[in-house]
Amino acid sequence: MRSGRTEYPSFVADPRDAPFDPQAEALAVTAPLPPGAGAGGPATPSAGRLLGARYLLGERIGVGGFASVFAAEDQRLRKRVAVKVLVRHLAAHPSVLARFEREAIAASRVGHEAIVDVTDVGADPDGTLFLAMELLEGTDLAKELARSGAFSVERALDVCVQIADALSVAHEKGIVHRDLKPANVFLTHRGGRSDYVKVLDFGISKMRRGDGDGHTTAVGEIAGTPHYMSPEQATGQPSIDARSDVYALGVILFELVVGSPPFGGSSAMSVLTRHVNEPAPLPSSRRAGLPPVLDAIVGRALAKVPGARFQTMRELGAAMRELAPRPVRFSTAVKVRAPARKREPARSVALGLGLFVALGVALAAAAFLAAHPTTEHGATADAAAALPRRIALPAAAPDAPPKAPDALGIGSGPARDGGMRARSRKVGSRAPPDIADQW
Repeated sequence: MRSGRTEYPSFVADPRDAPFDPQAEALAVTAPLPPGAGAGGPATPSAGRLLGARYLLGERIGVGGFASVFAAEDQRLRKRVAVKVLVRHLAAHPSVLARFEREAIAASRVGHEAIVDVTDVGADPDGTLFLAMELLEGTDLAKELARSGAFSVERALDVCVQIADALSVAHEKGIVHRDLKPANVFLTHRGGRSDYVKVLDFGISKMRRGDGDGHTTAVGEIAGTPHYMSPEQATGQPSIDARSDVYALGVILFELVVGSPPFGGSSAMSVLTRHVNEPAPLPSSRRAGLPPVLDAIVGRALAKVPGARFQTMRELGAAMRELAPRPVRFSTAVKVRAPARKREPARSVALGLGLFVALGVALAAAAFLAAHPTTEHGATADAAAALPRRIALPAAAPDAPPKAPDALGIGSGPARDGGMRARSRKVGSRAPPDIADQW
């Protein structure tokens, strides 16, 4: 469980400017200022204010070190949105402004359904900076984990595969998140299901040169949240790439199935030191009964050397999907089989009715033959009685000589009678098939 754990917020620090102290950096960002401090006016706007002549602020639904988030009404489009407002006293810091703008650019550029949609960025006449984005209902992953404790393997994989699918698209567009953690993953409801993932806060993301502001990590710059930072982030390496996000997602998967992250500590620096120097524990060492394949996936994602990890987020997503006990939503890697064509209802009914009638006729014919014995000619008595009505045959004396055939080819006398008898015997021997054929 997460009780008693010290939370260290995300930060960006550069030891070239001052000795690195993560806790001091965090305090500098999160320490509240008295009203009116900074560039004049209130530290944050309040409910009822109209920002950018468009967004009417409602209740405040979130607060952080850099910004506050309000539910708001878009007066132009007549819909509810979320508005993130930068803390006023930080607007004078170029690095903070860059982070705020980067969040809007990165999130809007990715364009994936599992990444929160940023729809507008602007400034009020008094200098208040804000972002407008889709309004989500639900809770973030950190709060849900604190509420429910460790997830089942199935649920943890469902959440993490969605994160992997979203970030694989971001990586392919040259964007590395760099601050992936449960607090930046939101769980909402969509399409009748829960645990629908939205990845938030690309504020300290790194974008490939030529794709925006050209931001890269300077030598010695440390960016991220200590519990989820890769060794190369913790040591301020400039070559931060998508494999740092792979490492962070490995930490999240570990935390979801165990209930706590792999490394803790009494200070941010102690956590970072353990990420750099200590082998990551296996999830099964903290929670019995977990599958060995899960250990292998987490162990590879948390490799100290980037080259030993999954090389792309898509590879990690594929490995987790193989372990998932049911298909997981949201994958560009999963092929969906087309549904089988349905047989036309009218044709199916007609075919079934025809078979039913044929079976009924065959059974009726068998019952009929069983109830009516045959004559000496091989036909039934009823059939023999009906024969004269169908073909009029003249009577002939038993000893009369045969006559020549008439114009119709029907003779008389014994030869004709014998022929009819032979034909009757032949017909009688085939009576059951002939009856069925007539039907």
